[in-house]
Amino acid sequence: MKLGYSETTSTYRCCTACFPITVTDAYKADPNIVQEAVEFLKNANGTKRIFYGLGVQDPTIWWLLIEWETLKHHQDLKRQRAIPDSETEDPQVQFRAPYAELALWTLKSGHTTKEKKEHALELLKGVVTTLNGLPSDSGVFKGTVGPIVEEAENGVALTLGWTSPDATKKALETLPEAQVIIDELKEIADLRLVHVPLTSAK
Repeated sequence: MKLGYSETTSTYRCCTACFPITVTDAYKADPNIVQEAVEFLKNANGTKRIFYGLGVQDPTIWWLLIEWETLKHHQDLKRQRAIPDSETEDPQVQFRAPYAELALWTLKSGHTTKEKKEHALELLKGVVTTLNGLPSDSGVFKGTVGPIVEEAENGVALTLGWTSPDATKKALETLPEAQVIIDELKEIADLRLVHVPLTSAK
């Protein structure tokens, strides 16, 4: 899928590898079968944190997120996917929420220009800024946004934390301006949206 890394200035910078993995019969029989791989990744050079869990919208997909110190550490292990962490003091906030939201936008054919990608990124920044400003009882945890820079370079990604998947819909219902931006994004980009209750492994 995707790898992103934000080049914007921030007090916290890293890149996060994001792997959607189809659940096998072996995993269904014994979910602990993944622990050997998780332990290996925990000890890999440059690993900061690891989170994993089954998707809510599609429980046949097991999501693995690996925070790397730098994009180079990720590339050194020859991985292929990641999403950005930027513009917040501690990106683990949304990953430690009851549900992490991964919104992965890929520009449609005919819109894959640098200018369109920058425009999409600015639109998403507006959405995340608005959502980050909501009161704590809205169910949102601070989110981040950044460009995708590997494998599917014509895209941008947003991550947020929520108390529940339904909190996303309820929050957007109170923010018509955010929904307008999302509708504009859908004209130039396709969205893959998932909510995952993540477990921290490091």
